[in-house]
Amino acid sequence: MGRRRAPLAALLVACLGCGPPGISPLDAEPDAPLAALPPCGDLPAGSGKEVLGAELPEEAIVEDVTEEPPLITVTGYAPRTPVQIRRDYAERDDLEVFFIEDEIYESEAMVGNGTHRTYVKATAVCDRGSRLLMVVAPELDAAGLPVPATASPGQPSP
Repeated sequence: MGRRRAPLAALLVACLGCGPPGISPLDAEPDAPLAALPPCGDLPAGSGKEVLGAELPEEAIVEDVTEEPPLITVTGYAPRTPVQIRRDYAERDDLEVFFIEDEIYESEAMVGNGTHRTYVKATAVCDRGSRLLMVVAPELDAAGLPVPATASPGQPSP
């Protein structure tokens, strides 16, 4: 039994921070393309819909909006990497950052602007582009927003 646990433990330790070999989120160049992914093609068509209270990533293209009061779910695309999106939110002085997580090929953030909170998940789909999933809620209804298991609600993650 002990023999089986040792390889499993080694595998779990090796997988901590899994992602591309040799790259950690702290080492990633914020403006570098993700070389393991294909080049990006044409930008998708946007829906043209406005999303009240949403704090969209820079250059975001809103593709679909679903309203299920009090939550609004938004899907879209941004011609930016998840690292760039995370950095943009972290550097904004006009937002309260509740948590940010970055795993190079995926990032998550929850930010507030005083009236609404926006949860954003960015997943890399090409070397310089990300699929977006956003959920927006009025500040009073923010308890319905997603929170990663590693983040405490209302607390920035390390």
